Amino acid sequence: RQQIRYHCRLNHIAAHTALWTIGLEEVAETEPELLIDRIHEFLGLENHGEDEIDEELKDNYEENSISQLADMYSKGALLLSIVQSKSQEKDVLRILDDVLLDEMKLSKNLTAWPCESFWTVGEPGNRLQLSPVISRISKAMSPNCSANFTSCFVKRDKCEFNGDGKCS
Repeated sequence: RQQIRYHCRLNHIAAHTALWTIGLEEVAETEPELLIDRIHEFLGLENHGEDEIDEELKDNYEENSISQLADMYSKGALLLSIVQSKSQEKDVLRILDDVLLDEMKLSKNLTAWPCESFWTVGEPGNRLQLSPVISRISKAMSPNCSANFTSCFVKRDKCEFNGDGKCS
């Protein structure tokens, strides 16, 4: 739930920010020269003697990207099998699917604003009752309104900072 709510916030930030999303498969399948050209184009850069940098990027890309992608997928599969083996539940993937569907419904497919609170991710019977671990995650994911160069002028941000899931 926390990750989906975080992505909801990113979607709203992205609505006001120029972003270019590149999927992992696209990165792995795209020729390095084409990818570098696309990055230059997106950033509005012209090639001014950057060939050395581009060659270094290309060399690192070719050496690492496919193996890193494969490594990431294998670690994800291993993590899922560990969670499944330790779980009292029958099917962890089904539970995760149900959570995703519930969150997409609550957020109207990540279009509702403000996004659901990080502090209301408890069980459906009592969304405000959080375990200590989930409370720490909620605090870590909430905006830090007291940090330098941070301004929380949206009520939801202030509520999240204060741990107020109801935002009353």
